[in-house]
Amino acid sequence: MIFDSIYYEIKSKSILKGVYLKVESGKICGLFGLNGSGKTTLIKIGAGIMLPTDGTVFIDGEAFIKKELKKRYEKIAYLPQGTFLPKDIDVAQFIGTLSIEARNYVLRHFPANLINQTIASLSGGELRLLEVVFTISLNREFLLLDEPFTGIEPLYIEKMMTLIAEQRAFGKGILITDHYYWYSSQLSDYGYFQSNQECKKLDENQPLADQLRERGYLGNHSI
Repeated sequence: MIFDSIYYEIKSKSILKGVYLKVESGKICGLFGLNGSGKTTLIKIGAGIMLPTDGTVFIDGEAFIKKELKKRYEKIAYLPQGTFLPKDIDVAQFIGTLSIEARNYVLRHFPANLINQTIASLSGGELRLLEVVFTISLNREFLLLDEPFTGIEPLYIEKMMTLIAEQRAFGKGILITDHYYWYSSQLSDYGYFQSNQECKKLDENQPLADQLRERGYLGNHSI
């Protein structure tokens, strides 16, 4: 999946300027940068939620210039920054709406003791775990994950990291951005840094965490 020369402007303000980013199959790509630098905008453009002012998203070599959501979602699964599951039903009811393959995956990886709870009663970590597990269960070639870890307890983060890493082993291409740089940098095989409307690839021969520390974006703490 390639973001090629992506520009995005809103009310004459430049958000993205000629951004190039490649999500390789079988690898996890980390997208780093301060809040407001355009990371979520870029992921939404990849997901077809937003259209770029200029530039093209390529998925398996096919150009996606329009939103074409149905066609995109045959190839990608998108985890938005905010919660998106219906709150007024039980977890079991939600799982019952899924395909057999997706249902079995969720049942394997979501705590059985929470299945009969309403989605509204889940803690923040429990809800985000359900959303991550559901997104993975769609079994798409590419995963776009926007802030899967932020505000979540370490126990759930570790489980999510394990599940995401498994998808890499299955050949999926994964793009992840999160304010908990420590976790996303440890998970990523390579990364890009977003700042000043531009996106630059980080050195694959140096640990991502070290490069983020050099830029002042990562201290000695895990978050």
